[in-house]
Amino acid sequence: MKTSTLGYLAASFLSALGNAAAAVALPLLILTTTGDPLATGVVAAATAVPTIAVGLAAGVVVDRANRRDIAVLSDVISALAVAAIPLVDGAIGLSLGWFIGLAIAGAVGDAPGASAREAMAPAIARASGLGLDRVLGIVQGAAALAMVAGPALAAGVIGVLGPTAVMWVTAAASGAAALAGLAVPRGAGRMAAAMVDGAAAGASRDDVGRWDAGVSGDDADRVARALPQDGPLASLRDGWRVLAGSPTLVWATVLSAGSMAVTGSLQGLVLPSYALEVGRPGLVGAVLAAFAVAAIVGALLYSALADGRRRRAWFVGGVAGALLGLILVAPLSSPTLVLVGAAIMGLAAGPLNSAIGAALVDLTPDHARGRVLATQNAFVLAAVPLGVLGAGALADVGGLRTASWAGVVVWAGLTAIAALAPALRRLDVPAPTGTEDAPDRDDVPSRSIVAAG
Repeated sequence: MKTSTLGYLAASFLSALGNAAAAVALPLLILTTTGDPLATGVVAAATAVPTIAVGLAAGVVVDRANRRDIAVLSDVISALAVAAIPLVDGAIGLSLGWFIGLAIAGAVGDAPGASAREAMAPAIARASGLGLDRVLGIVQGAAALAMVAGPALAAGVIGVLGPTAVMWVTAAASGAAALAGLAVPRGAGRMAAAMVDGAAAGASRDDVGRWDAGVSGDDADRVARALPQDGPLASLRDGWRVLAGSPTLVWATVLSAGSMAVTGSLQGLVLPSYALEVGRPGLVGAVLAAFAVAAIVGALLYSALADGRRRRAWFVGGVAGALLGLILVAPLSSPTLVLVGAAIMGLAAGPLNSAIGAALVDLTPDHARGRVLATQNAFVLAAVPLGVLGAGALADVGGLRTASWAGVVVWAGLTAIAALAPALRRLDVPAPTGTEDAPDRDDVPSRSIVAAG
């Protein structure tokens, strides 16, 4: 495997590892510092809107500058923001305001970096020779591994040195991610910048067509007019038009947001409440570990077997498999059954996330990939707290199991959409005909761009 690919995968893993460790340590640090359980919720609520706003703005940045450089710089910013927590604590002491401010600063680093790495995936896949599906399958496996290793690392450090020390570990992980990212050649993130420069200089339609594979002639004119050169708000609007112009991307976004709302409500409300109900507070960690280990297996299985031509089968099978696991979890009848259901969900989630991730990247034209992915991520970020809020309201009215079964109903609807929506039949990469270098899809977003202005 090439050094550039190893650097890309290592940066993805290290960034996820640091975030997973911080997700365990930061709430505990806030609680021990403020003595107020509500403070953790206040920090999450106060940073939600800025995080989404930063995520949307990040898409514009990713489509304007070199994506490799953005990913590296973002990891550096994340490392500094996290390292500031123990530094401030030692110098003047932490307060709720400091927690909120530094959490927002961390989001400024995380959001652009995640979007930039996703947008670079096709270039990494071409350079590695592995193919997009295999690369993203490995990335999903690495993310699942981080879900296990991050909390375990945080727990070990907390037990010996306390929660503040975990922030140094998280900062070191982000710094190491930045160093690993330097192994990726700058050329892997250079295409978007070249397109913008060429369009601004009055490049020909054929030149623009070569920059964005599969786009030529009159389509290239529309691509050139949709490039991010008119200002941030207009650029963001054009990215939204690319997303809205593709029914496949719209339905994929709906499914991603819906699935995160359900899984977010499970992790954030249903499972912790059930663990307290049965007197086993460690059950949540065990369930998440079972999910993550199974997700590693599923993602690596997809990476080994997938070739892009059966994405829809993997995707629909993954959604249906996750539904089966969720049905086992929903009754909350026994911890054993919950663990088994979580493992089945994880095994299905590995291929599901890999297939839909590859399809989203592949269906999005490079010139707008950062903005489209950032917009999708914003919907996902908003879906998680909404899912927790909805589950909380249902649990308050009808009990905890009402909330868990509601998740099954929502997921059943997602399964029906995945299996029946005509637009989602275009997830597969067509077999090569020998006459084209790039697939010609009726639903390729670059053919649906509405000119700005």
